[in-house]
Amino acid sequence: MTETTNELLQLDTITEPFDLQTALGYMNDNGEFIRGQIDGRDFYMYKDTQKRPSVVKGKRQFVDVTTVWAFDRYNNSVTTLNMANLFDKTFRIMQFDENGNPDWTEPKATEV
Repeated sequence: MTETTNELLQLDTITEPFDLQTALGYMNDNGEFIRGQIDGRDFYMYKDTQKRPSVVKGKRQFVDVTTVWAFDRYNNSVTTLNMANLFDKTFRIMQFDENGNPDWTEPKATEV
């Protein structure tokens, strides 16, 4: 499970959409789930860190293994993206309803 030391971002202080560099910072520093809309694909991604048993220098211990997962609205894994589009400002903070389900309604830009 992802562990963060910072509090959730205040959404009224964020200008959306933003670029991948900003998205990765929000995921890494704040544990945010990020929504991407690229070439007609609509998906969200998040960072997950798990502790797994491993042998390091001959000694069994836990190591952190980090993965960034990406899923579309049908809960399918996102396996291909046009990498050139990752430089565009196509990312937003993913919104969820009160039950924790992703909100796939069309987002509106946030003004600061």
